[in-house]
Amino acid sequence: MSRLNIITSLLRKDSATGALVKQALALSDLNTLLKQHLPARFAEHITLSTIKGRTILLHSDSAAWAAQLRYITPELVESLNTVEEFQNILDIRVKVRPESLPVHRQREPLTLSQASADAINRYTSSLTNDKTREAFKRIAKKIKG
Repeated sequence: MSRLNIITSLLRKDSATGALVKQALALSDLNTLLKQHLPARFAEHITLSTIKGRTILLHSDSAAWAAQLRYITPELVESLNTVEEFQNILDIRVKVRPESLPVHRQREPLTLSQASADAINRYTSSLTNDKTREAFKRIAKKIKG
């Protein structure tokens, strides 16, 4: 089976993948319509997630934008009700969903001060278990010089 035939069969309207693609395209179109009714300042921060019954679920990229949107929800519902696709909407819910995950900073290696290393070395001399003593000595050696 050629690649084109495989892709075509996956995207058939009656296939599960085809149904997902169709739903994603419909949500994308509805998102475009929604943004036409949002004040311009919200356009890059609010995205349509789904419609459940008579409620629209929107995602915001921060709590600040979500809070601002909640203040204008009644006016937005009224505006959206003028559009055929949104005429039955009674409520809007907003969830915060950041666009990207926070950047993880590389941790600096943990180090001991010379005083801490000396204290560990003094402590290890009182230990009777050889494995424990060696483990503490390895810790004491990790001094940033």
